[in-house]
Amino acid sequence: MTYRFMKKYMGFTDEMLMHYEAMPSEEDRAAFRKSHRHTLNYEVIIETIVGFLIKALHTQKGKPTDEIKRHAQLELQMLTTKLLASHVLFQKWGGYNIEKDIKLNPIVDPIVLGGLARSIYETLGVFQLVYLLPENEEKQLIAFKLWQRHSFLDNIKDIEDTIMLNKNIRHDTSKLQEQLQFDKEQCAQLLSDVVNTAYAVSHKDCDFDSGNVKKSLVILDDDPRFISLSGIDGKMDYCIPLKNVVFKNLYSILSHYAHPSYQAEEQFGNEFKGADNNSEGSYNMIVSVTAILVVCFISSYIVYDNSLQEVLNDDEK
Repeated sequence: MTYRFMKKYMGFTDEMLMHYEAMPSEEDRAAFRKSHRHTLNYEVIIETIVGFLIKALHTQKGKPTDEIKRHAQLELQMLTTKLLASHVLFQKWGGYNIEKDIKLNPIVDPIVLGGLARSIYETLGVFQLVYLLPENEEKQLIAFKLWQRHSFLDNIKDIEDTIMLNKNIRHDTSKLQEQLQFDKEQCAQLLSDVVNTAYAVSHKDCDFDSGNVKKSLVILDDDPRFISLSGIDGKMDYCIPLKNVVFKNLYSILSHYAHPSYQAEEQFGNEFKGADNNSEGSYNMIVSVTAILVVCFISSYIVYDNSLQEVLNDDEK
């Protein structure tokens, strides 16, 4: 932990840092840091992260790239927009004062904040499984094509339902039929590309067709298997060793904010009980978790494309 970090993000003064530097042992320094942990300024941290992400996107703009890398860059852009939305809501909500009683702005629906954090969590999981974990170009191509194919499969189901509805009310379905045929051809081509790879040939016991119908992501190792988007949570320990330390049950917790279930509504109501709408606990968690998840994504992206390391180095000067 650098003095710059301690001063910029944790509120340490020059006088405190001089006292810190004079301490004789690392145990004393650790105790000192722990005693001042409540001064961590997440507003400055997230503003810094947002600035870095925008700068990173500008450095990539206009650079020639292949289809897979272009979509990886879109993941980075999507993450940036989610963090920007969270940042604006945190400011309106007063959620950056996480170590104090939070006076919630009742106009801002705090469920939205949890939903955004869950979306960031899912973006990290998708990026890890589709773009980062495949250990060679062939596996990366397979993961990407199956990710594409699942979207076409969803489209096919929706279009077929719409065609049936329109036929019942005697509407013209010719345009829908053309789109349906196109999507089916795309699905067939993508599956053909996958099953003809050396990896798929050596794993004939894996049904890439039916597996891709039911699920949306695949883990490519000696035991290839499909998982659903919500199933990312069960596999995050595979992607991120910190999962069981920092992220344990996080997806389930954040999911309560993402839809109006009974538990979500009870959770929402509890946040507005008491004098002055004071709130702490689970909402404090959303602020810190949002920052942690985005930092994990940036770290993953730098492993995938180390050109961003130069942007980070410049940002730290």
